[in-house]
Amino acid sequence: MKKIFLSIIVVALTFSATQAQKLNVTVFGGFSNYQGDLQDKRFTLNQSHPAFGAGILYDITDKFGVRANVSFGKVSGDDKQNVKNAVRNLSFSS
Repeated sequence: MKKIFLSIIVVALTFSATQAQKLNVTVFGGFSNYQGDLQDKRFTLNQSHPAFGAGILYDITDKFGVRANVSFGKVSGDDKQNVKNAVRNLSFSS
């Protein structure tokens, strides 16, 4: 009888713990990088900038949720960093 009662309690606690995970918080960090004619390589650290963000996900059902994210980063390119197009002197920042 004690084993059955203990089993029911464990199953009930496990079920309630899985239902409690409706709100998820996410955080990310990394680099943002421009890829184009203002840069001679696809990825280089001399023109990359830090990027970061955070988000919240709320599970309404098992298959449907609502998400809100915010991201911050900077993308730029400069011909001064590019050897073959340095004479052109183009640059941008966004």
